[in-house]
Amino acid sequence: MIGSINGLGVKGISYGAQAKEVPESTRNGSNRADAIIRAVVDGKPGNVLLLEMQAGAYDTGQYGPAEEDPAVFEATKVAAVANKSVVVAAAGNGNVNLDDP
Repeated sequence: MIGSINGLGVKGISYGAQAKEVPESTRNGSNRADAIIRAVVDGKPGNVLLLEMQAGAYDTGQYGPAEEDPAVFEATKVAAVANKSVVVAAAGNGNVNLDDP
């Protein structure tokens, strides 16, 4: 999403935007929901949060959306609704049919 002028014409889709990473792993352990909330606290309405994460899907041994974790789902709702951020979540390319009961 973010690029810089590099002599080859790469500018990125959001040229001039400021990028910031918020790691899910800290000295206190790994917590995805906390990382989402920290990103929102440091941001402002209209910011874009790119969630490049996936999780084990429905005990299938495959990967699916991280929002299967209730804490991640709730943090994503807080980011999108309460803080008016745009949330872009990875599709979870784990070949899981999310319509399958």
